[in-house]
Amino acid sequence: MSAPACFIFHTTIHDREAIAPYLASAMATVTAFGGRRLLMGGPATAVEGQAPEGLTVILEFPNKAAAEAWYASPVYQAILGIRLGSSTSNAYLVEAIDQSIIRPAWNEDRQDDASGTEAWSADLIQSDRTAL
Repeated sequence: MSAPACFIFHTTIHDREAIAPYLASAMATVTAFGGRRLLMGGPATAVEGQAPEGLTVILEFPNKAAAEAWYASPVYQAILGIRLGSSTSNAYLVEAIDQSIIRPAWNEDRQDDASGTEAWSADLIQSDRTAL
């Protein structure tokens, strides 16, 4: 089974009227490729480092191939110029780490136990460097 992948967008809209057609049709292109919106919000509050400006949008796809196919699809490319012309964005595609490479001791029953963090991190790094 392949791991899910997420597109993360940090977007500052400069022209709300111009971006309206993009906003009206973008989600239909996402769902056509098995995607869904996990989050749309902002502004972000910095806890570490600097918070991104504008809105944050996270789209989840069943796998990286589906996410890449969506972004490259003619239907999305047809509206992408609208977003690029009416906003400034940073976009990232992130593939989930295969959960089977995380040692069993750091599962749901251990998430509150900070004492295992160092061991979990070391196991993750040693288990599969290509996944990182």
